[in-house]
Amino acid sequence: MSLISALQFLRLNEISKAWVDEVWDLEFTESKSLDDAIEDDLSASGDKEFRTLYQCLLAHAANQQDESVQSIWAILGENEVPIKSLVAVLSFFVLAGKDKTSSVQQRVSGLHAASLYLLLLGIPGSIATKVFHEVLLDTCSDLTSHCWPEDSGKKRKKDSAKSSQADGKRSKPQRRETSEVHDT
Repeated sequence: MSLISALQFLRLNEISKAWVDEVWDLEFTESKSLDDAIEDDLSASGDKEFRTLYQCLLAHAANQQDESVQSIWAILGENEVPIKSLVAVLSFFVLAGKDKTSSVQQRVSGLHAASLYLLLLGIPGSIATKVFHEVLLDTCSDLTSHCWPEDSGKKRKKDSAKSSQADGKRSKPQRRETSEVHDT
């Protein structure tokens, strides 16, 4: 599958420029609602679409060392893929996954989006194309701690009441110390 085909599920050309600008103006600190139809479609995105996009990006990233291969940024530019919209939509998933009330699917999608963003940052030219944003990088890096269940790692409290088995146990008889004098 081509990179451009893999990007289609994000519906980047349907996202309003005003929404993208607002997300960037807020510096990825708040989640902004999208158009209901687009938000529903994006929220319904599954793991398969994210994995396919990740594999396409990874293949292009691996080929960036070969100078005969066209730059990923050139491919995106020629196909009129708005980079700002791509970053904003990825942040939509990341921030939704970070929310304390997010569902498991939102958390998984947030982790997928964060990994895509981090992969994009690793591709030469990401700073020149203005993909990098410090706040979004920090949020993506810290996302696993937000997606992990809060009570995991904590031990359960033990009941202070004695168990019924403890009542039925007999105590061991105490040893008698006998001092025998041995004649030698």
